[in-house]
Amino acid sequence: MTTTLPQHIDYQPLRADPTAEELAQLRSAMGAGEFGRPSRDRYAKKSRVGIAMAATVGGFLGLIFGIMALVAFVKGDKEDALIGLWFTAGVAAIGLVCGWLADRSERRGFAAIWRLVGFARANGLHVEPEAKVKLLPGSIFTTKSHASTSEKVSWTAGGHAVQAAVHHRASGGAQARSFTSRYLAVQLGDVPRLTFVTVGRRGAARPAAIAGPETTLTGDRGGRGTLTALAATTPAARAFLTEELAGLLTDPDHPCHAEAKGGWFFAYYPANQKMDEAYWRHAFALADAVARAHESSTHSIP
Repeated sequence: MTTTLPQHIDYQPLRADPTAEELAQLRSAMGAGEFGRPSRDRYAKKSRVGIAMAATVGGFLGLIFGIMALVAFVKGDKEDALIGLWFTAGVAAIGLVCGWLADRSERRGFAAIWRLVGFARANGLHVEPEAKVKLLPGSIFTTKSHASTSEKVSWTAGGHAVQAAVHHRASGGAQARSFTSRYLAVQLGDVPRLTFVTVGRRGAARPAAIAGPETTLTGDRGGRGTLTALAATTPAARAFLTEELAGLLTDPDHPCHAEAKGGWFFAYYPANQKMDEAYWRHAFALADAVARAHESSTHSIP
């Protein structure tokens, strides 16, 4: 389900602060399945991480020091018993603080979801706080059990389906690893295989390398990036990646790496990219630029 952007976009919901009642209403809506099963499974019930952390840190360690203090008291060592009691109280306090910090972090994270939902609703966009994982052709994606898609907003640009979301995956084993990338995806159909890596920028996911000629491009904002395409389709790739598009990808405030693969265009933002007004303005502009680039390149290359 996608929709076109309104002529005037309302960014005010991104700056709003929710009340406890408003957060509870959103959880209730998620529990009712309004945002789909993945959102219901993740957000309908409040996280118990804070309680678990408080119990683990304060309860478990407090119990150990409490037993040590009791043993010392039974032996008649009042000084060690007093020290044990102080340690018990200190650990319990630390546990409560850790639990409070965990709850606070959970509330802040859910408040960000509340703002995202409010922003999407205010502008008639389709939103899924947690979405079913689908295998997109971009080189960073997987649908294995450890993968997830979140904060997904969908719309259309120039008749093309667009989605902005977060892709996350993790692996277990002796060396656990995790990967997170915020991305913008535009379904184009016929588009040449290419990669574009912004020069001098770190943080964004890099697409898998492809073999082919490299071309350094300068965007309309002065940033530079390296375009790589298959030898046979380099002219088409060069025609597609316009100066406007290169300028948005190399924007110093929102640097992205990108690729076109399997009929889609993907731009990868840094994982810690905030969902603020500046980000959404950039994402909307980037999607529109991709649609325009596709239309112009389709007509320029026979």
